[in-house]
Amino acid sequence: MYRLKRGSQVSIKLLNEKLVTQYSLVKSLSSQLAIEEKKLTDLKNEFMAELEVIGTLSYKSKSATISVVTTEVPTISDWSSFEAFVIENHSLDLLQRRVHAAAWRSRQEDGVDVPGVEIYNRRSIRIALED
Repeated sequence: MYRLKRGSQVSIKLLNEKLVTQYSLVKSLSSQLAIEEKKLTDLKNEFMAELEVIGTLSYKSKSATISVVTTEVPTISDWSSFEAFVIENHSLDLLQRRVHAAAWRSRQEDGVDVPGVEIYNRRSIRIALED
């Protein structure tokens, strides 16, 4: 797409310009998206409240059918009991299977080798725009 002769000054300068331009565009759109998502959330909450006032869980119009959906979401109220249950019942499936990177790094810094963890290096580009 943007391929030029590798290693040339023209290539890196042009890629830099295109990267910074695209990054700025995405950052701007992300900010706008966050604003619009907040408006949408507020409207959804207002709509739910209005449905509650009129005593229904759904509303149908020519443009859409909107309904309230209730989903059970588990949250831990007693970690000691939960951990004991997981250990006693070999119920690791109740946990999300990923390592908390910050907790792992903290242990590494303390000289603790966490068994069973494999490391890979993810590379990315960090962009700091100049003012």
